[in-house]
Amino acid sequence: MGKVVKRVRARKASGSPSPDGTAPRSAAAARVRRVVVVRKRKARKPAAPSPPSPPPSAPPSPSLTRRKAGGQRKRRQEDEATTGRDAASFDPRAANPLDHCETPARCHEDIVPLLHHLAGLLQPGAPSSPSPLRLYDPYYCDGRVAANFAALGFPNVYNRPEDFYAVAAAGQCPPHDVLVTNPPYSDDHIEKALRFCLAGAAPFALLVPNWVERKEYWEALVAQPHPRDAAKGKKHAGFPRRVFTLQPLARYEYQMPSWAEKPDHVPEDGVHSPFVSSWFIGVGDGCPLDVATLFEAMDAAAQGHRGGRKRRWVVTTNARSGKYKLRKQLDALGGRHVVKFLPP
Repeated sequence: MGKVVKRVRARKASGSPSPDGTAPRSAAAARVRRVVVVRKRKARKPAAPSPPSPPPSAPPSPSLTRRKAGGQRKRRQEDEATTGRDAASFDPRAANPLDHCETPARCHEDIVPLLHHLAGLLQPGAPSSPSPLRLYDPYYCDGRVAANFAALGFPNVYNRPEDFYAVAAAGQCPPHDVLVTNPPYSDDHIEKALRFCLAGAAPFALLVPNWVERKEYWEALVAQPHPRDAAKGKKHAGFPRRVFTLQPLARYEYQMPSWAEKPDHVPEDGVHSPFVSSWFIGVGDGCPLDVATLFEAMDAAAQGHRGGRKRRWVVTTNARSGKYKLRKQLDALGGRHVVKFLPP
């Protein structure tokens, strides 16, 4: 059709006849003209108007922006703490084999008077049994800690198989009233635990070997009064050290779990006493309690129990200065061989 239109236009412009010599047929020319007109009309037909663009959206309100940012920050913090919180990603059995030692119930029994005293200071009027005191043991071995304290009337214990250092770095440590733990003795675990406790806002009790007092980092951290006492001046300073010790009259014995690889010096049942150990008790920088008050209360408790009977432990300012107290308490009880049979 396009070629026909062009030929007709050319003949009209030149006035030449059709191929057979006659004038152009009017019917054919009319049809061609109609086609040309229709095509021109279609070409002149205006395009459909484009849909109007939406008006610019209003900026989000500041409150909505803050809520979104808060939600994103919370999810980011949860993601950062996933490594420490996810029990499947942390295997306590992968630690140093010599660190696999469960704290026996006898060790926890010895600090029950301390926990009751702290409960009375931190939660006055609360029932003594079961106690609402929240205990935190950041180092997990085989899960016996929670059972020991539950049997002693302290059911609120947080002790789970998670990476304590990752949790602490993410600021995800559980809320707690007292930190009670027997940290691993290898590498620098004791120093890390001590620094965490001193910088915290809760009382703490660390069950560690007495040889820690010979370490430079230990003396540098604890051989000074609490910052709150030091600010009062020498005349009004309280306890001279950051911690005091609760020493048992007989050595604590620990037990390696049945699944742990036991070295040659450990018997088959896993019960052994690798070091002379004591409880080292203190308060963090942000704790409102006073170390001197705790020491006096525990020293008084050590002197009388159940009708004047003495306890099977003593409290001293440090482990090295406790020899006299230990000997005096042993003589009053009848000798070292009967200590393990005495009630706490």
